[in-house]
Amino acid sequence: MPKRRKAKILWDISQPWEVNIATLIEAQRAQRDDWSATRRFEQAAKVEAVHRKRRRAASRRWAAKHDARPRRVPPAPGRRRRDQILRAMVPGEWYAVPDIAAASGVPYRSVQPTLYQRLWPEGLVERAQDEAWRAGVMPRAPQVLWRLTVAGEAARELAVVLE
Repeated sequence: MPKRRKAKILWDISQPWEVNIATLIEAQRAQRDDWSATRRFEQAAKVEAVHRKRRRAASRRWAAKHDARPRRVPPAPGRRRRDQILRAMVPGEWYAVPDIAAASGVPYRSVQPTLYQRLWPEGLVERAQDEAWRAGVMPRAPQVLWRLTVAGEAARELAVVLE
């Protein structure tokens, strides 16, 4: 479809320019007739159809790309980080986070979130403040110690069996 052109009003430059209302009104009418509301509506409908088609194609491409991507398979029971941590803890013993990390082989930065976000809310471990740290006897002592609860001991036994 050709681009819309602005109406040109030409006059003789040698003559002084006077406002001729009749000429201006006639030019506006011609411009309106050239680009009627019906034609504008039809053009807008065509543009919308093209946009709709492009959006659908983009959606199909995205779906094909993401459906083909392999999904992450969660580790088997007994292979999860929480199971590794539970197996490393001996019932009745108090542990600091670095000790649990060293015993279980789980990275230190993964042990603490697992304790706070998984094991502690589920009631598998309990925490307490270290008395040596609180009294200031050992300023470098860990602030928090962890121990298995009764439910934690049962979960540990299951993790040992599933290993």
